[in-house]
Amino acid sequence: MVASENRVKGNFVSVQGQSLRGGSGFLNNVVARVDKLTKHKKSKIPPMKSILSLLTAALLTIPSVGAAVTGTFQVTSTWSGGYIANLVLSNSGTAGITNWSANLSTPDTVTSSWNGTTTAASGGYGIQPASWTATIPAKGSVSVGFQFNAAATNPTKPSNLTVNGTQVPLTVILTGATPTPTPAATPTPTATPKPSPTATPTPTPTPTP
Repeated sequence: MVASENRVKGNFVSVQGQSLRGGSGFLNNVVARVDKLTKHKKSKIPPMKSILSLLTAALLTIPSVGAAVTGTFQVTSTWSGGYIANLVLSNSGTAGITNWSANLSTPDTVTSSWNGTTTAASGGYGIQPASWTATIPAKGSVSVGFQFNAAATNPTKPSNLTVNGTQVPLTVILTGATPTPTPAATPTPTATPKPSPTATPTPTPTPTP
């Protein structure tokens, strides 16, 4: 029984991309309460029943990231070899999402960021929020900004966005991209019309008196 309890406490599977052992403060409190109950030999409630009850409560409070979060990546300005873009994470759910993390797939290189930090990851960048953007409020959003170096003339469209390990819908707006100029068509020269010769009038003979 003790071994079974320890396996439940220490190796519980993750839910919605978040481990019950580490993550939000609420889940840490759940684990602490489980530890206290299993060590209290005189408790009138069976330890395993208590564990299951607490974990059920925890599952009911974890928001579904995939159903609630969407991302918008928008380029705001460009120059030769670089650009500025914002990533807005919107939460349509009724509960805030705390201590989130994200991964953005892009081949372009991040040179600086604000409202969050970035770490190079396979195929793109991992994004961690700043303290003031750590919670995506219910019915609200947070924004993280980036400066990129781009190998191509125009920014590359990001291919994928995940939040807390779950892929979420991503809208990409490249309105700040520098358009590729279309060469103007060379006009066809118009032939110059040749002037028609003017007829020479025939002189009228003068009558003899």
